[in-house]
Amino acid sequence: MTELTQDSKRNAPHNSKPEGNLETIVPDSLLPKLKQLESQWQTVRNRYRNTAGELKLIKDKPKVDVSQVNQLKIQLAEVKNSERYAKDKIEKLTAEQNMLETDY
Repeated sequence: MTELTQDSKRNAPHNSKPEGNLETIVPDSLLPKLKQLESQWQTVRNRYRNTAGELKLIKDKPKVDVSQVNQLKIQLAEVKNSERYAKDKIEKLTAEQNMLETDY
């Protein structure tokens, strides 16, 4: 260590944070490395935020298979056709019953 940093450590109160900006605290040889590390940290943090956001969207998105939806639409159409057929049949049988009751 240099004499300056040793003196700084001796004179600094315990658990105190160094004062000043990064350029005045960090030796010149470490400053470029720290700036590069800070840039990489920003990149990792941004990627994490993006990934977390995408995962939340995936979790919130309902899991629906398109083929299942199409199959359910077909089944619904078949049920509606059956319902119409049953209603028509009931109307015809009711009309026939009314005619028979009138005849008797």
